[in-house]
Amino acid sequence: YEDSEKAAIDRILATEHGLDAADAAKLRIEAESAQDEAMGLFRFTHSLKEATPFEDRVKIIEYLWEVALADGDRDAVEDNLVRRVCGLLGVSDRDSGLARHRVESRQ
Repeated sequence: YEDSEKAAIDRILATEHGLDAADAAKLRIEAESAQDEAMGLFRFTHSLKEATPFEDRVKIIEYLWEVALADGDRDAVEDNLVRRVCGLLGVSDRDSGLARHRVESRQ
C-alpha cells in the first residue's frame, strides 16, 4: 500500500494510543506481521465486535476510510474491504457512508 496510507495509519495509532511517530510505525509493522499470519478478517473483527461499543466500531470504520482515502484514490478493492469489515463489525452501510463523508470533509 501507499506511503500516504502508512502515514495515515501511523497518525491514527499515535493519536489513539498516545505514541510518538517511531512507536506508532513500530506498532504498524507488528500489526502487518500479525495480519500476514492471519487466516482472514473474522479473527480480528470477531474480538473487536465482542469487546467494543458500537460507537467505537463506527470510529474504526472511519479510520479505515481515512486510510483508504489517504492516497486520494477511491478504489473498488478498498471499498469492498471496508464493506466486509462493516458487516463483520455490525456497522451498517449507512453508518459507513456517514463515516466516509466525515473523512472526505476533512480532506
